[in-house]
Amino acid sequence: MSGIFDRLQGFRSTLLNLGLASSKLYFVKVDVQGAFDNIPQAAVQQLIAGLLSEDHYYIKRHTEFKPPDTYGAHNADVIFKPTRKFCSEAAADFSAATFIKAIAARPPQSRRHNTVYVDGVVPDTHRRSYILELLSEHIGANVVRIGKKFYRQKKGIPQGSVLSSLLCNLFYGGFEAEHLGFLQEERSLLMRLIDDFLLITTDKKKATRFLQIMHDGSPEHGICIKPEKSLANFGAKINRHTVPELASGKTFPYCGILLDQKNLNILKDYSSSRAGGTCWHSTSLRHEITNWL
Repeated sequence: MSGIFDRLQGFRSTLLNLGLASSKLYFVKVDVQGAFDNIPQAAVQQLIAGLLSEDHYYIKRHTEFKPPDTYGAHNADVIFKPTRKFCSEAAADFSAATFIKAIAARPPQSRRHNTVYVDGVVPDTHRRSYILELLSEHIGANVVRIGKKFYRQKKGIPQGSVLSSLLCNLFYGGFEAEHLGFLQEERSLLMRLIDDFLLITTDKKKATRFLQIMHDGSPEHGICIKPEKSLANFGAKINRHTVPELASGKTFPYCGILLDQKNLNILKDYSSSRAGGTCWHSTSLRHEITNWL
């Protein structure tokens, strides 16, 4: 979410440089149905196997000690303790920089003032085969208990896992490279937050083509789109379904924010909080249980 504003500002600057600042912008958003539930396990494992190119990987650890913040404390009976933060970093090679140089090379916003850094010295070493075996078990051996019975997930990747969002991002990135490469140009901006796609472009034909590709789906990527959950700011009919259209004078909703259709300014969407309800982002219970049987 923190990167959306920068992407929008960069896109607006690009349009300004191209002399297209006053051009009509076409907005399209689509939401993948049951993203984690439908991603093929074998395809994810094949993708990860291609990403790990080294034979060995190293995990180097260090500890960050920070003294207690006693500013404004007047109670002498209270004992303030220092805080400790245990950090680790993985890489294929640590020989290029010493620990001190690595800390100094960090961006300013990630450095902590009044902090003592303690090196873990000896890194842990893991073979590529072990990492792939661990990932394979993590993806393909997810087990849930319902009553007295245990079920193994046969389809999709485990929801709630610390890796699922990263795996989903990598997997959909491959889909974008294969099917949506025509949007990698200056007059179009494609953004995605996990499984929520948003396209902003000055080319209506490309916006319609994007809608067609997404609504056609991709079984090999587990992508299926619900037409009624899509939204565009222009009239479109895809596969005999009319895509819901947003009026030109309204702000375009996307992942809890509202986008101005003319100048790309961002507003916070408070509609769900005012309604007093909770916006659930999940599939039906029947669909979820099917993946486990």
